[in-house]
Amino acid sequence: MRAVQFFDSLQLSTNAAAGEPREGEVIVDVLQAGICETDLQLCRGYMGFQGTLGHEFVGIARSGQFKGRRVVAEINCACRNCDFCQRGQQNHCPNRTVIGILDHPGAFADSLIVPEVNLHAIPDCVDNDEAVFVEPLAAGCRIPQQLPEIADKAVTIIGDGRLGNLCAQVLKHHRCDVTVVGKHDFKLSILRQLGIRTVHLDQIGTLPRTQYVVDCTGSESGLSAALNLVSPTGVVVLKTTVAAEHSVQLAG
Repeated sequence: MRAVQFFDSLQLSTNAAAGEPREGEVIVDVLQAGICETDLQLCRGYMGFQGTLGHEFVGIARSGQFKGRRVVAEINCACRNCDFCQRGQQNHCPNRTVIGILDHPGAFADSLIVPEVNLHAIPDCVDNDEAVFVEPLAAGCRIPQQLPEIADKAVTIIGDGRLGNLCAQVLKHHRCDVTVVGKHDFKLSILRQLGIRTVHLDQIGTLPRTQYVVDCTGSESGLSAALNLVSPTGVVVLKTTVAAEHSVQLAG
């Protein structure tokens, strides 16, 4: 089958192995896949990745309870047996694979194999262009899930890309007073059309500190910027993937 793969360099394979599903696994024929900043960082050496890229996708399940239906997938494939899994922390399973990121062939291919338990059916009212955003949207939804007290609070988001946009929309839905810092005029204009306050990166020094700061920059400088914006005893949420090492000044 066809697959976009990274083996020390990016390449298009026309004879990639499709693999055979094991018990509890399903083959999903990919309809559409999205390119994430994580994919770009993997190509720059993040996690020493080798294999088929892609973790944001919508496809059609060939078998199982969702046979013939459009599905998306949770990307962490847990063992379901360890202490973490038994506590409901499958995303932190030390034995997990991660679709298109860690020891699991990804969605930049004609098909991929996914544990059936990871699949979620897409309703007919959601088209493919929307469904492909489910995985990054879930990353944004994780913020108020982990920090329910964030509702109604002031939040600064650094980064005006797709993930920053989705996080901003999620937090606005939770009645947060959201400010997004970015450097792309067009992307910032989209956020303003959604009723979200924006500040150009050049003006970041004028912003007050807030109790919650979310880093969506995809840059090694994002964490330092977030620490400069968060209030004492505040919370920094990292929603970014960077191949390079972070350089953080913790003194002062």
